[in-house]
Amino acid sequence: MSIKTSLFNYLKSRTEVTGAISAHQGQPSIFPQIVPESAVLPYISIDRLSEPSVQHMGGASGIASVTFQINVWAATSEAAETASEAVRNVLDGKNRFSQSGEYIQASHLLMQIDDFQPAEDGSEAGTFRTIMDFRIWYARAAPTG
Repeated sequence: MSIKTSLFNYLKSRTEVTGAISAHQGQPSIFPQIVPESAVLPYISIDRLSEPSVQHMGGASGIASVTFQINVWAATSEAAETASEAVRNVLDGKNRFSQSGEYIQASHLLMQIDDFQPAEDGSEAGTFRTIMDFRIWYARAAPTG
């Protein structure tokens, strides 16, 4: 299982997170990159920003560091804050936990930014977004060839 799938499964398994977001087709509204037009606020989207391999003098180390951007989208600033705080509480500073067979060694919040996306129709309604970048370290099989 991939680290991205493990992260999705972990967030979907945490009631602190799922209680702060809506559901989409019977599942918590956590999406990879592209959010369906039918999704209802608040929801979460996740993007992989980078995943450099960690090397040592003998080659690949079998350890990877991946940076994910987790975006919380909501109709109000308060809803965005509630959901982003739930995500931070379950991921930031967590060490040595396993999810779906993937062993996560550490997870740390790198930065957090609040944003507002104006409505396309020019109305006062818009979407609040909290952007959080997390670095996750995990064990990955070293190349054998």
